[in-house]
Amino acid sequence: MLKSYTLLRGFWGVGQFLAFAFFLAPSAFALPNCHAILPSGGSGAVDGSSWTAACNGVTQSVSKCDPHATSGSTELVRGDIYYFGGGTYTAGAPAIYMQTPDSGTLTITLYPATIAEHGQDSAVCANSGTLAAGWSNSMAVDGGAGQVVLPKDNTTGLAAWHFATDYWIIDGAPYIVTDTSATWGHVQSHSCTGNQCGFKMDATNALSPSGTWGINYATGVHNITVRAVEAAFNGLTAAQANQQATAFRMAGTSYTNINVSHCHLHDSPDTYVQYSSITFSVTYTWFERSFAYASTQHGEAFAGKGCTNCIIAFNDFQDITGTGMVVDLNTGTGNTDNLQIYSNLFRFSSGSSLPGSGNGFIACINSNTCTNWKIYNNVFSNVKPTTSTFNGISFGSAASGSSFTAQNNIFFNNGDVSHQLCAGCTGTFNSNYYTQNTTTPVGETGEQSDSATPFTNWTADNYHLTTDTTAWAPLSSPYNVDTDGVTRTSSRGTFQFAGGTVVALGTALIPSLHCAAAVNTTATGLLSTDVVIVSFNAAPSGAYLTGLTILPPDVAAGSFNIRVCNPTAGSLTPPAATLNWRVVH
Repeated sequence: MLKSYTLLRGFWGVGQFLAFAFFLAPSAFALPNCHAILPSGGSGAVDGSSWTAACNGVTQSVSKCDPHATSGSTELVRGDIYYFGGGTYTAGAPAIYMQTPDSGTLTITLYPATIAEHGQDSAVCANSGTLAAGWSNSMAVDGGAGQVVLPKDNTTGLAAWHFATDYWIIDGAPYIVTDTSATWGHVQSHSCTGNQCGFKMDATNALSPSGTWGINYATGVHNITVRAVEAAFNGLTAAQANQQATAFRMAGTSYTNINVSHCHLHDSPDTYVQYSSITFSVTYTWFERSFAYASTQHGEAFAGKGCTNCIIAFNDFQDITGTGMVVDLNTGTGNTDNLQIYSNLFRFSSGSSLPGSGNGFIACINSNTCTNWKIYNNVFSNVKPTTSTFNGISFGSAASGSSFTAQNNIFFNNGDVSHQLCAGCTGTFNSNYYTQNTTTPVGETGEQSDSATPFTNWTADNYHLTTDTTAWAPLSSPYNVDTDGVTRTSSRGTFQFAGGTVVALGTALIPSLHCAAAVNTTATGLLSTDVVIVSFNAAPSGAYLTGLTILPPDVAAGSFNIRVCNPTAGSLTPPAATLNWRVVH
């Protein structure tokens, strides 16, 4: 819940990732006005001034309600917050068109309405007293109304959502304020799942024509954050129909500070992120399945060129097939320099029959110039195991002068793992770990090669380490923190090894505004000054997705306590769940 602060999110600069800044003295700043929007609107003025008078969807041309407006009294207000009630909104092309003109650096923020936060908080909204009128918990994303679904129409190739101006925040889970909170639904990447993805871009009904874009960015826009959003496509059906679809499309020039985090993108028949001439950060996001059936469909998670100081970190790339997973190719403008790819999972599910990637995991092709790429502490797992299919890092058709460093990665249970370099290209390999692949490179600096299974339970998608790897090659900030927020001290791969036995949580009913009894766990050698990080051992379910919160562990010498609390207005019964825990000294 947003209480005594104003939450700002943004891109800090080269080599840093999406971060949160908190101003804990809101009295020094003018609070924004807040507005209410419902799929079918309210009654009376329907101007968004209260939930009784909620704006009618996203197409209503009345005061301060119309995201399509570019001038006059109907446009959205710079500096304000818009709360969307749950439910499905009118499909459009686009469904929501964000083109309110800039006013300095003032941001427009879109939030889903939840039971705990819907504009009633006087520390968040200047007009909280009047906005709260007419509110019903049944309007909330977590009160039965479901996600805020802004769907793609099924007749045009235009985007479902379109950013035409700068300084926007769309945040589907503003109540989860830390990147590595155990509350996030997807264990592997801390992305949202289900109603945690408060907003949903729905393109599942868009069968034709080709060129379906999910979220489109006009050329040159900047300072746009999309967080905790689901982007859903129709996958297999669209792929067989030769439909092209892109979740995030930035195909113009001169983009800066484009930030995506904690999103769930799934079932695309084509590329998820198309980029050109850009600086972006994509973190803590789950890319789940792609389908590529024709030459016009590539299936990559990322494709483009002209990316400078871009960050791809802490993501889970699951069952991504086609040209590659991250590919610099001939779509876009400019060279790609200092692309930072770290602490990601690149994996195929256990038993997957997908065909793999034609150009390997990560590639620079088509004579593009790709310099100073950093490929650190990733896991590449289970892509075409027991075959001679190429799996590796491919700079074989890059331009002379291209370069990358691959360091502290784990390559597990893949086919032929080899790396390709063009004449004049430089590839530096240091302290990578190869295990259970069909074939692997030999003789790299600091190489670890064996036949062990280093992961807790990879067939159930748990890539935490059971024992530590051979020592990593140390890296400085920001590469020295793993996906769980644990400081790296020794381990190769996505996660630092620093854990113990699994902790089982209780299942007794927890009344409203109460916490369950503490669960105590012994941790030999634990110091009272240490920090314990916890994460779900498997995907959470039930009440953990609808309101239960796990407090940060209470640490003492030799043990720690974990408490599960219920901040909602009703009683909740937690399902059976277990946590992994890790120590940060």
